[in-house]
Amino acid sequence: MFKTQPATTAAQLAALLVLLTITACVTLLFMLDFSDLTYLPGCPVKTLTGLNCPGCGSTRALHQLIHLHPLNAWNYNPALIVLGIPAMILLLVDLAGTICIRKRIIFKVGNRTGSMLAPLILIYFLVRNLFHF
Repeated sequence: MFKTQPATTAAQLAALLVLLTITACVTLLFMLDFSDLTYLPGCPVKTLTGLNCPGCGSTRALHQLIHLHPLNAWNYNPALIVLGIPAMILLLVDLAGTICIRKRIIFKVGNRTGSMLAPLILIYFLVRNLFHF
């Protein structure tokens, strides 16, 4: 379910800045090889506990997705494929609507969906570490 509302000029400028930032990040992810992460700090959860947090592997998964290798991306972080891609599509639709047609496209998520997300992420964290995927 979605609704629209008029976008102000300030909202258009903010959307344009967000879109430019996303473009810069995607370009950086495309150009750099993230298989060797010695030049980036490690995940604090992994460093402190030795466990993979729900976000571990997301940078490498995004790198693989940008290079059109979805199976490799799935191996790094399946949650990114299942949750991250749809969320990014919704964000891009909102940004494009704000910039191009001066209308914010707001996607509504029900209360049950939001309250189910935290337990699902916790279950993913546990399963991911118990079965090492």
